[in-house]
Amino acid sequence: MKLDEALSHADDKLRALIRQDKARVVEEIRVMHNQQSATGFLSGTTLRKTTRIAVEAIKRRVEHVVSTLKECLLDVSPSVVDVKPLNPILDKFIPESLDDLGGHIHYIVSLLNTPNTLAPTLDPVIEVRKDELQKAQVDLKLYLASIYRASNKRFTPLNILAVASTSACLFFGVRWFLDPSGPYEPLIFLTSTATAALFALTAWFNRGK
Repeated sequence: MKLDEALSHADDKLRALIRQDKARVVEEIRVMHNQQSATGFLSGTTLRKTTRIAVEAIKRRVEHVVSTLKECLLDVSPSVVDVKPLNPILDKFIPESLDDLGGHIHYIVSLLNTPNTLAPTLDPVIEVRKDELQKAQVDLKLYLASIYRASNKRFTPLNILAVASTSACLFFGVRWFLDPSGPYEPLIFLTSTATAALFALTAWFNRGK
């Protein structure tokens, strides 16, 4: 699978996941708001609880994005280890504007009529987003590196030669079984020796990878 196809598949899955998460956040804030209203007034506690819900949602959504990208990239063989092509997906679903989460915080601030609390409330949430995205990029880079190493091990010229030599050895073995008088024994010896040597070389070159 090509990278752009994998990212398109990830985008489709994430749109559904984030839509579900947005509905979850709305319900959590509705329940919290009703509980606070039942006390007869809204306060800074309402804003702090809304902020906590937003922070938890950011962490949850980052996990959704990372796990979905890993799943969709599983069949991709990257030529280089580079997370830059993945950044648009991260920015789209965990935007700097905070999307709906910022809107919920704005709404509570407007209800409290305390506009001076907006920036001090949003800044820590923005920092959480930044930290979570940095961790996600590191996680994805390590994941891409593991795929890259596995891909290289699987398709090195030595591996290809070893598989070809094994196939030849099996072919001559079958021919010898069907025709014991044929000149197959020397060929079996040569191909089996070559196969063993090629696999030994492959293991030696892959040491420590």
